[in-house]
Amino acid sequence: MTAIKMLKLDYLTMKPHLRTFSFMVLFVMIFLSVGSSITLILINISWYIALVAANIFAVEEKHNMGRLYGTLALNLRSIVLGRYLFILSLYLVTLCSVIIFVGLIPSLFPLSGNPLIIEHFLLSTSLSFLIFSLIVSGQLPLYFKMGYNKARIMSIIPFLFLFGLAALINYIDPLGVLNKVLSNEMGFSIFFFFCGIVVMMASYMVSLKIKNKQK
Repeated sequence: MTAIKMLKLDYLTMKPHLRTFSFMVLFVMIFLSVGSSITLILINISWYIALVAANIFAVEEKHNMGRLYGTLALNLRSIVLGRYLFILSLYLVTLCSVIIFVGLIPSLFPLSGNPLIIEHFLLSTSLSFLIFSLIVSGQLPLYFKMGYNKARIMSIIPFLFLFGLAALINYIDPLGVLNKVLSNEMGFSIFFFFCGIVVMMASYMVSLKIKNKQK
């Protein structure tokens, strides 16, 4: 599958820059040291990875790698799908690494907090994935259409939208929405995961359409 070739190419391109993700362990330890919840940790991971993953577009633009893609006979669908898979992989690998680390916390830091409850943990994970999907899905079509340098200011819009939405929910109904979510954690976990996947798929189709128009 040529999309996998594109994913591998993105990995090799970003390999020298992937040390940035090692800071996530330190990031988690800092948050745990001040008693932060797993929900807050995973939400912060979602926006952090979304922010850092966009660097692949900066590297591509800086080194004019579009020509390389042509020599490797990568079609537009493979380029777009491979890029989405690469960015999603960065998130999943980081998420799994942090989850494993957090799983060791009770033995490393007995006073770090309350034990994990599986339903609450799944809800936190699904919420993190949904936030990541919303940010990335808003950014990637902009990068494919305008390039990194031209789109980097507009790429802040998804972040502002989510911050505004969170503030609006907190202002309008600070307890009602939260209570409904907490009363059915498993159901909302499935719903959030589903919404995240749908949003990513819709964003991929938009990006593919944009690339096709640029032929």
